[in-house]
Amino acid sequence: MKRHSKIKREKIGTYIIFSNESGTRHIIAFKNVMGERKFVRVNSEISEEYQRQKREENSYNIKFCRYIEHSELSDYKLNERAIYKIPSAEDVLIEEEGKLKIMEEIWDLPSPQNRRVYMKLVEGYSLTKIAKIEKRAIPVVKRSVDRGIKKLRKNLENF
Repeated sequence: MKRHSKIKREKIGTYIIFSNESGTRHIIAFKNVMGERKFVRVNSEISEEYQRQKREENSYNIKFCRYIEHSELSDYKLNERAIYKIPSAEDVLIEEEGKLKIMEEIWDLPSPQNRRVYMKLVEGYSLTKIAKIEKRAIPVVKRSVDRGIKKLRKNLENF
């Protein structure tokens, strides 16, 4: 069974503070000007001061970020954050053209097939319901719908 270390590690700026479980001994690790790692034992008061400084810095950063965020708020940013985004006119047009093209391709299929594919894809009917409506066997309807969808994929391959 793996044993977990009881040493607490906390990073404050460029310093790393290691504390024992009870919080009575503290060691600060940092790199000096030459790039060598140094370790210094400090008392609880200095460690608490570092932590207080970290809390103040976090508080300042939060306030500063909120100020910048609100001062630079635009319609684009609001729309970016919205849960329900209003689609642009271009998106609506492209979507409508796509739907029309698919509907044209469905109705270009042979007569019983186009009806069945339309009921399956657009209306959302199940194969059993389509078979009941047309008074045909389910395998016949399934085969017709599968072939129709296969033709649609082939016709819309480059769309």
